[in-house]
Amino acid sequence: MSYHLLDKQTSDFLISAVEEGRSSDIKEVIDRVDGVQLAYFLLTSTPNHRRELLGYVRDGLIPEILLHLVPGLRKEVIKTLGTEKTALLVSGLESGDIVEIIEDLDEEYQNAIIDLLPESQGTLIRELLSYPEKSAGRLIYKDITVVPEYWNVEQLVDFLCNHARPNKKFHEIFVINPQLQPVGILALDDIIRAKRNSMVRQLMNTDIKIIRPGAKQEEVSEIFRQYSLLSAPVVNKDGRIIGSILVYDIINVVHQEAEEDVLHMGMVSDGDVTSSTISTVVKRLPWLLVNLLTSSASSIVIGWFSETIRSFIALSIIMPMIASMSGNSGLQALTVTIRALATKQLTYRNSRRLLFKELCVGFVNGAILAAIASVAIIIRSSSVIINNSMCSERHNSVSHIPGPRYSLPNVAIQKHARASLFANRNCPLKAPVTCTELEYRNLEAPCSVGVERFELPTPWPQTKCATRLRHTPRDPARVQYIAVSVNMPDNGDIDSPKLVLPKVIDIVNVKTAKGRKISSTSWIRRQINDPYVMLAKRHGYRSRSAYKLIDIDGKFKLLRRGRRVLDLGAYPGGWSQVAAERVAEGGKAHVVAVDMAPMERIPNVDFVQCDIEHSPELLREALQDRRFDVVLSDMSPKSCGHRQVDHANIINLCETALDLAVEFLRPGGSFVTKILQGEYEQEFRRSLQYYFESVTYFKPKSSRSESSEIYLVGTKFKNPGYPYGDLEDAPSER
Repeated sequence: MSYHLLDKQTSDFLISAVEEGRSSDIKEVIDRVDGVQLAYFLLTSTPNHRRELLGYVRDGLIPEILLHLVPGLRKEVIKTLGTEKTALLVSGLESGDIVEIIEDLDEEYQNAIIDLLPESQGTLIRELLSYPEKSAGRLIYKDITVVPEYWNVEQLVDFLCNHARPNKKFHEIFVINPQLQPVGILALDDIIRAKRNSMVRQLMNTDIKIIRPGAKQEEVSEIFRQYSLLSAPVVNKDGRIIGSILVYDIINVVHQEAEEDVLHMGMVSDGDVTSSTISTVVKRLPWLLVNLLTSSASSIVIGWFSETIRSFIALSIIMPMIASMSGNSGLQALTVTIRALATKQLTYRNSRRLLFKELCVGFVNGAILAAIASVAIIIRSSSVIINNSMCSERHNSVSHIPGPRYSLPNVAIQKHARASLFANRNCPLKAPVTCTELEYRNLEAPCSVGVERFELPTPWPQTKCATRLRHTPRDPARVQYIAVSVNMPDNGDIDSPKLVLPKVIDIVNVKTAKGRKISSTSWIRRQINDPYVMLAKRHGYRSRSAYKLIDIDGKFKLLRRGRRVLDLGAYPGGWSQVAAERVAEGGKAHVVAVDMAPMERIPNVDFVQCDIEHSPELLREALQDRRFDVVLSDMSPKSCGHRQVDHANIINLCETALDLAVEFLRPGGSFVTKILQGEYEQEFRRSLQYYFESVTYFKPKSSRSESSEIYLVGTKFKNPGYPYGDLEDAPSER
């Protein structure tokens, strides 16, 4: 709930008047401020100031102030005023407003206030409270105007002039049949413009939306939004009208739902800054317990590698739990604080109190969760300690004899090396072999890295590979060779096993030349080590992207024999090569490649050089009346390094490709385009769905994992006409 602030001078004056007990000054300020401003002052005041202020203005308090208070503060004010004073205040309000004020109170307080209201008003309030919470029944406005459908405008106007209450406000009149069922709605502007002898049934709008009392308020608000309603009739199970719901109440519902959604993002259920510490702890603790369970799952996964990181197993289990708990707790406090700032509930005067409350909540929640987590960690750690002690005894029982040092001369390593121990099959061992050290060596600056001990099983396994190591050097660029020290047992007359140490991951390291940017060096390194680049060279494709089209065609079967293909943005020609191979029939293929850059000729491919974005008429002139079964677009704009700008640029290219696809595709044809994931992705997908029966996302396995590119594949082209000039004009998905 947002508030209209009091100016600082008036607020300070009112605080000083309350502290000094100047009742005349307090009443003077209260008389010239409205209920919203006074509600804001009560919200940002201390409990003592609130009690003193309510004591001074108890008899002159305006009833609307209760409507603008948050539920927690409203309860406090009502308890301070008492049931009699509260009933007197709310008796002049509408039934829906009274329900909103007392629905959060205890049942005892509700009944006490209702009993003090006039009998007819109390009966109506009890009826509204009988409906489920957050249902449409709680929003019913009973004081409505209904007229029969057989009246004319003159009768209707006379009725409104003679029988409508002076303070009654309405914008629409409901028309009913003899069974009291709503059959239409009549707007006031229609009545004003109509002739006196016009019939109501001729003027009314029969397209009305009926609301049931049990419907959810969120669903009702969606109906009002979709159909732009000002009011809607509410009917009982027999279809008889029992009231209406007004757009004013729906605005409050939308506001409340938005607040709840924001709070749910932070996994909290209450954003009232006036609530007590205990109630806040109770509401937040369940979410934190759920988060504790989910974070425990990650600790279990880390526990699977306890043999590898045995000495750090306790920290590995605790670290993700601490990070997750602290992050979630901070997010909860942050969500409530941001909401309080946005709605102007948090000011300098109450900031210290809110900070102290959040500290108390964090301390209590932390203590409870620490106790629960400690028990789980102790149970888990006990098994690790036992395993470690058993392993230590096993190591101590083996007598090791220093063995040979195996090294790998001058190998370029970018990130890490992987050392593997291998042995001959026919070489049994009487005792385990233990690796004691893994070194990354540089002739100028030696750098050794200690490795935890591990043992090869005895007898020697009949499988080839026994154990693997994976470690990262401190300075990969300076590594010249890797050395591994191995303690070999005494095998007696049996020859020692042959160990192959180590095996290095085959990564080429590219040095940065003078004047070359780091990004270009990274691109060259990536290209050299890319397996699809190597495959493209081996198979004669002009680019690695050819395998993306191969993956797409393998999934969707687009490129069949005899089909005609239009390849937009074809350079350097990888996609055109694949298309020509797959659609060729009788040694001929019908493939047209289009690009603004010149391209070397490809067999069975016609090339058109033009800029399709700025000069599409050149392409139309070249293609004339030709139609295609498949339109392909692997176009990408020149990257500027800004993700959102790059996304907008590629969307523009996709729109251009779609325009041409709609123009040149045959009915039943297919369209493939590359898109970067981002803000306009779904909007462009909706435009595709208008022209294609099936639109599917697909990321080829040959696409790099770090890339945000993805392909949209539209099949079964269904609309050969293109009546919309821009993407914004295409129909939205309902």
